[in-house]
Amino acid sequence: MERKVMLPWSRLSVMTVVFAALVLTAGSAGATVIRVPADYPKVQQAIDAASSTDTVLVAAGRYAPSTNGESFSIRMKNGVRLIGAGAPACTLDQIGHSRVGDGVINCSGISDTATRIEGFTITNGPSVYGGGICCEHSSPTITNNVITGNSADVGGGIYCWYSSPTITNNVITGNSARYATGGGIYCWESNPTIANNVITGNSSSRAGGGICCYYKSNPTITDNTITGNSARSGKGGGGIYCNLSSPTITNNVITGNSARYGGGIYFKHSVSPTITNNTITGNSAVHDGGGIFCYVSSPTITYNDVWGNASQDYYRCGPGTGCISADPLFVDPAAGDYHLQSGSPCIDAGDNNAPGLQEFDLDGKPRILDGDGDGIAVVDMGAFEYGVPAGDVGSVSIDAPPDLIRVGATHTPQATVYNFSKIPATFDVACLFDSSGTIVYADTVAVVDLGSGESASVSFADWTAGPDGGITCTMTVVTLLENDINPDNDTMTKIITIVIEASIDFDPDKLNLKGKGKWVTCYIELPSDHSVEDINTSTVAITRINGEGLDPRLYREGPTEIGDYDDDGGADLMVKFDREKLIDILKSMGYGDGDVVELTVGGKLLNGKLFAGSDTVEIIDKGKDGG
Repeated sequence: MERKVMLPWSRLSVMTVVFAALVLTAGSAGATVIRVPADYPKVQQAIDAASSTDTVLVAAGRYAPSTNGESFSIRMKNGVRLIGAGAPACTLDQIGHSRVGDGVINCSGISDTATRIEGFTITNGPSVYGGGICCEHSSPTITNNVITGNSADVGGGIYCWYSSPTITNNVITGNSARYATGGGIYCWESNPTIANNVITGNSSSRAGGGICCYYKSNPTITDNTITGNSARSGKGGGGIYCNLSSPTITNNVITGNSARYGGGIYFKHSVSPTITNNTITGNSAVHDGGGIFCYVSSPTITYNDVWGNASQDYYRCGPGTGCISADPLFVDPAAGDYHLQSGSPCIDAGDNNAPGLQEFDLDGKPRILDGDGDGIAVVDMGAFEYGVPAGDVGSVSIDAPPDLIRVGATHTPQATVYNFSKIPATFDVACLFDSSGTIVYADTVAVVDLGSGESASVSFADWTAGPDGGITCTMTVVTLLENDINPDNDTMTKIITIVIEASIDFDPDKLNLKGKGKWVTCYIELPSDHSVEDINTSTVAITRINGEGLDPRLYREGPTEIGDYDDDGGADLMVKFDREKLIDILKSMGYGDGDVVELTVGGKLLNGKLFAGSDTVEIIDKGKDGG
């Protein structure tokens, strides 16, 4: 049967779009951002050039020996953050590499927990230890990756040797331990945090198809789906194998795993593991312990649903306080949907004091909810909390109107909103315009059933700028979702400047880069209800070129004069700008011969009101011979 993978996080796709901004705003003061391939063509070259607290930002693409000549293993540096453009878009692919290395990515002696590996598909790593990522005496953060199709003798996906990495929000699938243990993750005397991952379809030739905990390893394993993994021969533990280890296993879905012994979980010589709030169902063993197998072990097994495992739910151990054995009523397990249906016996059936209990479930919904409506909030069994959907939506951009508009113009305010959560969301979006503390416009639009990881463009009722020019308004867009778990991203603001529209005329309308004149001349005419005599000439400046704001602005420097230069019966203000300074700005922006640019000129009247207007100028680059 084909097994579908339900992704454990929904922020991955938006991360692909805005990951650079997130990295830059979260970076440490003084840290450097090194870009691949803009600064270095290879990921390893960029890491080699980085120092602690630096970020290596990898653009979308496939990085492999056959594409950019990437060398493997990619070796991390202490304190460096390696951030890809998102797993769907950015792949580290070791296929075709001439030798077996130490994982696609290797972490050795990484003590700084700020070291980060995020936003990649990591694949085709052949290794002895850790096909995808190898951690030796290291504790990096490994998050928001797809780790797939890797193989090793030990630890097909991730290998931990005397290490305590944080492994969160990854899809770890289709990896194999060819000759030994730990198809998905292997731990030796290591204490990683393994949370909010999808661990599915991994295999081991001996033990621990999904996760193997060996020799004094005490990981925290929580809020994962551990499904469809297998230990083909040897000792067992299709889902999880523990030898001389005492993990904390809380609020996981452990289902559809298979082994010779202990299809779901196998304990051997393990003194004090705790198993709490899990659903352990539908696993199989060729011999004994389809659900949980214990050999000379004393796990604490409380508040779990252990049901429908073959053969036996328990072998040489038994249910403790709060355990049940009943169909958990998953929504659609064949499609990988392990949410609980209404009426599930796992709703409000867990232990609120379970060790390793997380604040949020695998969907990002808060624990603990009152799922059965009895007025008492009790945590559910499994990785997904049942109850009122608590989503996370937010505003990601204000798209219209522009930030400089003329008085009396009519615009349709527009914004883009995004569903960051893993469940569909229906919510309102409000738009407000505030002028000096007075709300001058308000509208609300409903967004219905916006899917997980999807965005929507929202258009509000038309707004006419005014009633007067020369003022600013603050435009605010806010998403209104009941039980939003992250209100910090709900609101965006934008300053809109409403200007008196001026007529601007640059004469001549060609700017010769080789010209010898000192000034560029511009004529300003205001609407009939305003006078150019009221312009504060010290404020007149070229403020934008082709809509791009200048900082600093190019203020007028030459003499000014008032006259009717266009013979239309209205007064014009003549101002002059320094030719060389304007040419330097244009060149720095990449403009040259043949380009036509729009120059926006603005300023203030003596009463403080703002005016602005634009005219186009053609750039030419010709000497005395006309060539």
